[in-house]
Amino acid sequence: ATTTTTTVTCTFQDPSCPPEGVWGEWTTTGVCAGNCGACNMAPRIRTCSTKNGNCPCAGDTEDIGPCGIALCTFPAKTCCGTYIKTLR
Repeated sequence: ATTTTTTVTCTFQDPSCPPEGVWGEWTTTGVCAGNCGACNMAPRIRTCSTKNGNCPCAGDTEDIGPCGIALCTFPAKTCCGTYIKTLR
């Protein structure tokens, strides 16, 4: 007969933690084929800024996302996809 042992540990999670932790901003880690309009995709990473406070983040630390989000100048399209031009 084969015996399987499962080890379960208890990890403290601060009750004041946000439900899904707090992520930092995405940072592009690869080369972006374009420099404006968010028309291209590149690898990117983010860090969980609440991890050290025992507040885990839900989701992935790496993915592929839009890059080159500055506005394009005429005659190119200002923004691609679902991105819109906004003023700050």
